[in-house]
Amino acid sequence: MNDDQAVHLVVYEGKNEFEDGGSDPSTQGAFSYLRIFCQEDNHTLLLKTCCPVFIVAHAGAWLTILGGVITSKCIVQRLTDFLWVPVHSTHDDDHWLRIARIFYVLKESIGRLESCELCYNLSHPIPHPWFFPSVHTFSENGVEVRFEYMKPLEDDQTCVTYLVETVEAPQKKIVVKFITRYGADVHRTMAEAGFAPKLHYFGPIDTTEDAVSYDKLRMVVMDYMEGVTLSAVIKQERVPARVVTHLREAIKHLHGAGFVFGDLCGPNVIVTPSDEITAWLIDFDWAGKDGKVMYPVSINKELTWAKGTEGLNPIDKEHDLFNLNSILETCSTLIV
Repeated sequence: MNDDQAVHLVVYEGKNEFEDGGSDPSTQGAFSYLRIFCQEDNHTLLLKTCCPVFIVAHAGAWLTILGGVITSKCIVQRLTDFLWVPVHSTHDDDHWLRIARIFYVLKESIGRLESCELCYNLSHPIPHPWFFPSVHTFSENGVEVRFEYMKPLEDDQTCVTYLVETVEAPQKKIVVKFITRYGADVHRTMAEAGFAPKLHYFGPIDTTEDAVSYDKLRMVVMDYMEGVTLSAVIKQERVPARVVTHLREAIKHLHGAGFVFGDLCGPNVIVTPSDEITAWLIDFDWAGKDGKVMYPVSINKELTWAKGTEGLNPIDKEHDLFNLNSILETCSTLIV
């Protein structure tokens, strides 16, 4: 960074207590961060970087750490919960060690961020698109595969699925997704049977020696299927009969292998416009062993679910069949 440009690495927001000023210090810290980078002095920086910072919010005995970036909007995410900092017992070694580790990681992370900023030249754009994740490699059969992001696959700010293209020849379009749970065994089983795209990778986001910890977040890499969702096909009011047959066969095979799918719906089925039109399952976030896997805590209550479908309840084969029959009923008058 040049000598004339100040760089903010940390934004600190402190209060004596939570109620001081009538706002949460973490929320106020996020607004302070946005206000800082909206100043005229930071205009060039705002245009050419995502302005990454750490936000430390402190209220009385409590402290939390957040991360902030600016893309098309200001994005702030909590990196820790609100931490009780003081000692409150004679048996607090574990608590002290946890706090110490968090501050050590913050110190190291600030150092890394500073190194990146010092190497950055305002006369040139940053080396990777700032509207996408920074991760751009995965390992397949012991070989590192590099890729570049093309676009998000959902028109929503919560999108975690991206269309990417491999860098080395022959270039190939693939899909990269970031999740905290995934039925990788189910995906592989269905891909081998021709009911899902090939799964190239499932595992840690960064496997390098000095990798940053992403906790339970994992990366999924699969083939990109040219086609449209079953929901889009239904909207066109022309559903090929082969799609219905193939979808039935897919669920039958999945259940026969001892698995359940969980989230069987139109957006999670891709219809490919090949000579032999087929349906592919593409979302295995909830999938797993029958009798072992549960629904996530939060489920969209606006949708119609099978009886017994509740947050943290076991996913049952009967639930899959209910969802399948709902799809088939919708398609029954649209088959061509």
